Amino acid sequence: MKIILNVPYEEKDLVKALHGRWDGKSWYIPEGVDYHPFRKWIDPKTYQSLEAPLNIDDLLLQYKKTVSPALGSFQTIVVIGDVCRVFSGENNKQVFTYLDLTNSPNAKPCISIRIDQKIDVPLDIRVKVTGILSVHNGNLQIRASEILPIDEPTVFKRTLAQWESDYPPITNLQKKKVGIRFNRIGVIAPKESAGYNDFITLI
Repeated sequence: MKIILNVPYEEKDLVKALHGRWDGKSWYIPEGVDYHPFRKWIDPKTYQSLEAPLNIDDLLLQYKKTVSPALGSFQTIVVIGDVCRVFSGENNKQVFTYLDLTNSPNAKPCISIRIDQKIDVPLDIRVKVTGILSVHNGNLQIRASEILPIDEPTVFKRTLAQWESDYPPITNLQKKKVGIRFNRIGVIAPKESAGYNDFITLI
């Protein structure tokens, strides 16, 4: 985006020192140069629009403009991740399988993998994927040429192991000591609360 500046003649050297450019008609900020030091020469409405947060559509548009051309120079890449979603289907006689990979213990997908065939891939497995990186519908996607399982615990298994370590099962002796019946539901609420008696009757 080319940002036009309102620069008095006596201040042109200041703008030039900040890497502002002259196009024969007006001074402007070239792409890739921080606009903040030029604030005094930017129209207030223009500056306000620059500071406004992007909505999702604008963000995706910017993402495509900046990332998509760069991806054109990418060759084969290799990633390692944990499978958190598998979807197979058929479209116009083409069969495919999509995998979502993650490195997050809450299974938030990080990148999508497309395989141009129908394959069975179990969930909660770590894989090494080789393929071409691209942008599809505004999201990063790898068109896989090779998928290999890795004999390592996934982030989910490590998380479950940590939970089991942090919260070991309660023994019968502990239950007796605590004096709580674990097959009942406890309610913490004032007796005069609306619906309290109905709830107690139901349980």
